[in-house]
Amino acid sequence: MEDYFSIDDILAGNHCISTTFEEQGFLLGHLDPENVMDWNANNCNPDDYDNDPDLDRHMPKGMTVALPYWLAEALAARNFAKVQLPRCYGKSTRQALRADARSVDLRSKCDNYYALGVRLARLLVGDDVTFPGVLLRAFAARCWSIADMAVFSGDRGAHAMKGFDLLECDLFCDIHGIAVATRRWKERRGDRISGSGAHFRKRPREEIGSPVTPSTRPRTS
Repeated sequence: MEDYFSIDDILAGNHCISTTFEEQGFLLGHLDPENVMDWNANNCNPDDYDNDPDLDRHMPKGMTVALPYWLAEALAARNFAKVQLPRCYGKSTRQALRADARSVDLRSKCDNYYALGVRLARLLVGDDVTFPGVLLRAFAARCWSIADMAVFSGDRGAHAMKGFDLLECDLFCDIHGIAVATRRWKERRGDRISGSGAHFRKRPREEIGSPVTPSTRPRTS
């Protein structure tokens, strides 16, 4: 279930996807006015304009336009339109994820790859039975690599997140913060005090590292 107050869910819902109208979209021509006029010029007769002078204000049946997911989802739920799976979830990407999910740069494909993918999987249930499994196996395979990088990246944590989608960045930040806090706690437990004064046997700060927070995760413009 989407979180109404989640910025990541809002951004995922704004991702544009191709949507084909299966019924005429009454007064929805403003969504893509230029293409609507071109479509009508090529597919309609002059008599059609006599019957409906506002024909260019409607979205023609069978026309495909790019709509934000939140709108496409609402139209598809009412059987007014059919959503097409974006290319970033297509055959080539699935093959790459099956071959080696850890090497795929998800950020270059979609910032909210999993969040949008889960919503698409629910919307297209029955149309593509393999899609949810691909997402789940890819996330499971990448989690172990993310955990290793978060624990051992030290101060290079922000650079290690290149190629992660935003969900993976949040996971990395959480694990990295725990790892840094654990190291610091262990170092305090290892302090030794001698008669001549306090001597601290600590590793250099750069080895301990500083926690990476969600604000440091890279975002695309």
